[in-house]
Amino acid sequence: MIKIGLAEDDSKIAELIRNGLQEQNFEVYMVHNGADALHLFQTEPFDLVILDLMMPGMNGIEVSKALRKVKPDLPILMLTAMGSLDDKITGFN
Repeated sequence: MIKIGLAEDDSKIAELIRNGLQEQNFEVYMVHNGADALHLFQTEPFDLVILDLMMPGMNGIEVSKALRKVKPDLPILMLTAMGSLDDKITGFN
């Protein structure tokens, strides 16, 4: 089974994403802030992580940068309501 880590501070959005993924038989582990996300994603093996860009504590960019240092090949999908070109470039970097 594919194991996905989900970090989203909005509980309604997080539940919606988790339920949709679980309906497709993915195993989903959910946290609601950046610090918990970094700890979970560094200590558990995941096939994919989904990060909200704007979370309390550490934001998704900070989590992603720290995670890349220890798990450079881990696929990361960024979620954001921000849509400017600069925001997108920052996320890709």
